[in-house]
Amino acid sequence: PLEAAEVLVVNEPGFLPAPRGVTSSDGAFGSLRRRSITSLILPALVALSTLAAAWFLLLPPLAAKLATRVPTEWEQSLGASAVRVFTETHPVCSDPEQVAAVESLVQRLTRDGSGGPYTYRVSIVEDEMVNAMAAPGGHILIFRGLIDEAESSDELAGVLAHEIEHVVQRHGIQAILREMPAQLLVSAAMGSSPLGGNVAQIAYSLGSASYQRNDERSADAGAVRRLAAAGISPDGMIGFFRRSASEGEVEGPMKYFASHPGSAERMTALEQMAAALPPAAGPALTQQQWIALRGGCITGVVP
Repeated sequence: PLEAAEVLVVNEPGFLPAPRGVTSSDGAFGSLRRRSITSLILPALVALSTLAAAWFLLLPPLAAKLATRVPTEWEQSLGASAVRVFTETHPVCSDPEQVAAVESLVQRLTRDGSGGPYTYRVSIVEDEMVNAMAAPGGHILIFRGLIDEAESSDELAGVLAHEIEHVVQRHGIQAILREMPAQLLVSAAMGSSPLGGNVAQIAYSLGSASYQRNDERSADAGAVRRLAAAGISPDGMIGFFRRSASEGEVEGPMKYFASHPGSAERMTALEQMAAALPPAAGPALTQQQWIALRGGCITGVVP
């Protein structure tokens, strides 16, 4: 037979209410528990606030400094990988006339040697999205929707000059360096590999609102100077940006401002810069080149 469990018998009637009072929410243990939780929450909030301040104040300048030390070859390889995410799922136009028109525009915008140490590769993606994207290392995507929306070659030149400035000023690589710590933290918290899907994430970041407002202002100013050096009027870029901003939010037909916030202040700054420039030498492209580029990619579309 099993032995009987040991039993402690207390005959004092006031014994049971005593421990109940200690362990209740109003008792000594409850008070201690509340003090412990409070003592943990306050330091946690202070730590989170400190991390947030360091993140937003220290990370951007650190990323900008580190970006200058990234080898050009590494930039080009990373940019090619990011662009491949888009071009593997969307057809790219290889029509000789259209490719030649875009290449001539790039050459005109960089012929003064201000394009940096990059060999520019601009691809026309056959997609109706009104957008353009600059990846590190001189890789630029122009979506067909943007070409269709542009009313002149000067407007297209303005957008292209803006994207070239993102490349020259290394905004793409800075955005990646800014976001990489966040990706590592999330991966550590979720227990996933920090390298898994990294290229896809980089491509998404570049295609979404990955640039800071200061980056956009700097790219705007650089684009105006670049257009002036190429003898192209910045009025086309200003007109395109103004029209884009007036079309509404991201849900509207003009998707370009999804990552390029428009504002009256921005337009005013661009107009002031443009007013101080000499007259343009002529349109960005010849009429024949512009017609060919606007005609749609009839031949040479590759997946």
